[in-house]
Amino acid sequence: MKIGATSWQIPGTYLENVKLISPELDFVELLVYTWDSDTKLLLDSEIKSILDITDISIHLPTDRIENVKSAVDYMKQYPILNMTLHPLKPFEELFNWYFNELDEMARGKVTLENLEDESFYEFMDIVKKRNKNIQITMDYGHLIYREKDVNLFCREYSGNIKEIHFHGVQNGKDHKEPVENVYTDFKSMVERFDLGEDIPICIETFEWDKTKEIARRLKKLV
Repeated sequence: MKIGATSWQIPGTYLENVKLISPELDFVELLVYTWDSDTKLLLDSEIKSILDITDISIHLPTDRIENVKSAVDYMKQYPILNMTLHPLKPFEELFNWYFNELDEMARGKVTLENLEDESFYEFMDIVKKRNKNIQITMDYGHLIYREKDVNLFCREYSGNIKEIHFHGVQNGKDHKEPVENVYTDFKSMVERFDLGEDIPICIETFEWDKTKEIARRLKKLV
């Protein structure tokens, strides 16, 4: 399995974070949470240098479907491991873009993430009713946060899971350091379900010293 981390480990640009993370981990997930001229200009100036250093995945914009479309159109020209998509409303527009407008090659790199709310399951109900299939980013921390049955989630979706986001929950807040049983439960899940040897596992904590320690623990498990 590939173990990586998000690009928000230190204040700075994508490339500055990549230079910090890449000596330790297998890939970096660039957090592209919106799409505007500043974001495009920054990526224009840095993306080739980034790809010379490390593999990358992309977290797509979380604000508007139009920004998701622009980001995918930009990033699909590059060798990206994966692009994580939030189930944004209106669902009908998102469904139409994903299944009817997005070309097949790009669609193979865009995966739907389960969030802290019900939106993933609501959108998946539409996908299932229309006999469609969509690939998934399983956010392990969000399953913990919502007290969902991880094994049940994997039994239903393991064939569609193409990326994992890993973090813990403390005092009712996610994206924190995992407690001990999270590591052991995660190991059991990986051993039980065939998720693929090369699946990217992205650590979604945002303090580099803590992220490095989580990575060290994960490397011993998977």
